[in-house]
Amino acid sequence: MYDSAQTDLIGEVLEVILGSDLIPWFLYYCFSGYALYSGLFLAVGSLCNTLKEAQAMMTPMIVIQIVPLAMMAFVVIDPNNGLVRALSWFPLFTPYLMMNRAAANPPAVDVVGTAALLLVSIVLTLWLSGKIFRLGVLRTGQPPRVRELWRLFTATA
Repeated sequence: MYDSAQTDLIGEVLEVILGSDLIPWFLYYCFSGYALYSGLFLAVGSLCNTLKEAQAMMTPMIVIQIVPLAMMAFVVIDPNNGLVRALSWFPLFTPYLMMNRAAANPPAVDVVGTAALLLVSIVLTLWLSGKIFRLGVLRTGQPPRVRELWRLFTATA
């Protein structure tokens, strides 16, 4: 009814998006990244008493998230170069880098390997974050000290 260049373009874009096999990988890396960073932020929040402490502890978390965003220029130029491939295997960078590398058909070992490593990292992060939360907030109402955290991490499950 309203046939114009814009509607044709929208139709073509939707056809490419819906016909692509990238959607499942995008969703996996998106939700996995969300779960991983949620666990990390839970741990950081459990270690703080005040908003000022939380802001100070957030600085390293923000810096960690800036690194893969700075790497995007390299991903666009050559998504399968050595540096980008190596950083894709670091779980904190995996969601960002692999979502962008997926369109360039990275090697299957990178896709499956980073997806599995990310899943293991999520489980470990959520488990450790839960222990920190339980130790710091639920047990005493105070954040745990470094010595208590060290004992927690070195103790057996």
